[in-house]
Amino acid sequence: MVWQGVARMFRRNPPAVLSVLFLAALVGMALAAPLLTRYTTEEIDLGRIVEGPGREHWLGTDENGRDVFSRLTYGARVSLSVALAAVAMSISLGSLLGAVSGYFGGPVDHLTMRLTDALLCVPTFFLLLTVLTLFGTSIVNIVLVIGLTSWMGVARLVRGEFLKYRAFEFVIAARALGAGDRRVIFRHVLPQTVPAITVASTLGVALAILTESALSYLGLGVQPPTPSWGNMLSASQSYIWNAPQLAVYPGVLILLTVLAFNALGEGLRDLLDPQRERGRSDR
Repeated sequence: MVWQGVARMFRRNPPAVLSVLFLAALVGMALAAPLLTRYTTEEIDLGRIVEGPGREHWLGTDENGRDVFSRLTYGARVSLSVALAAVAMSISLGSLLGAVSGYFGGPVDHLTMRLTDALLCVPTFFLLLTVLTLFGTSIVNIVLVIGLTSWMGVARLVRGEFLKYRAFEFVIAARALGAGDRRVIFRHVLPQTVPAITVASTLGVALAILTESALSYLGLGVQPPTPSWGNMLSASQSYIWNAPQLAVYPGVLILLTVLAFNALGEGLRDLLDPQRERGRSDR
């Protein structure tokens, strides 16, 4: 019955179906990169610099004679891994702070929300540039800095959900039966926020991919020779007139991936929010 409901919901939202198919293919391509590629990402052929698509190099070669398809495929691994790890960190931190803030209220809520508001006022991208310039541009640092600067929206979202649910009868009953605060938070209230957190996660991945790509484009993200879509865009700017395909390939992948995650988030919101779907049907 559950899977029938999922199928019915996605049939009503074709973009969500296409996004799931595209993301599944993208993840499959990234995981199967060693099986799909004929060349390594660092294999240089100076005799075949900036070649167009051909039989040996399906999408051509870049400015150093490296296979573009191989770098795009392995770049998907890097870009998706960085985005997913950063979002996992931001969701965990934001959910914890939002849960504590919304459940306990009072001074804890006030202090947490003022900290959240203060960080929301800081230009995040310039903060990212500053931190990465000071502490280095390793992949671990990129994940940490994106994750630690993107939890505020999740915290506010989870706090709102806790403020709504903490007065419900099942929470009052749990307290009356002697459940401690930790049990009430993690066993009774937090599971109710999973739909909202799930939607926020998909949108967060899209934003993290854009952020990582922008940082790599500016030279403060994933560093060559490790491929990512962002640094592939950066390297292609000198050849934009002679070999525009070098910019088109990673640019299109970034665009489609971000759109797919946004469409997936919209589909999940319809699926996990029956009241929203019921309101659409009434109209």
